[in-house]
Amino acid sequence: MKIAVQLGLDGSLFYQLLVALVYLVLAKFLFFNKLLAVIHSRYEKTEGAMHLAHEDEEKKRHLEQEYKEKMDLFFATLQQEITKKKADHLLQMQQKMKKSEEEAAKKHAQEMFIFHSTLEEKKGQMKKELPGLVDSFLSKLG
Repeated sequence: MKIAVQLGLDGSLFYQLLVALVYLVLAKFLFFNKLLAVIHSRYEKTEGAMHLAHEDEEKKRHLEQEYKEKMDLFFATLQQEITKKKADHLLQMQQKMKKSEEEAAKKHAQEMFIFHSTLEEKKGQMKKELPGLVDSFLSKLG
């Protein structure tokens, strides 16, 4: 018991416990409850912000995927249109070339016909003039 008195465990122990309990209750209402509310509020806001960030990240990924798909479709469509226009242009150029070749062949045939006709006329004239030329040549020789 002597040790208990030296440690302060005498009749005032009840009052000491009562004062400590009052301090604890006051600290709980004045400080700990408010601190707990602040910590809880901060946790909720942090978790809420993290949740919103994850949602925004998911939306971003979804929009990126959607954008990529649309761009791929656009470029595929554009490539098809370009290929079709190239093919149409090539076909038009081939048709023009074929038409030009046909016109050139037709013109060549006409010119050859005129040339042969003129040649035949000249041959005919030469055949008519040949006996006179032969006589003239022979008379000069003889």
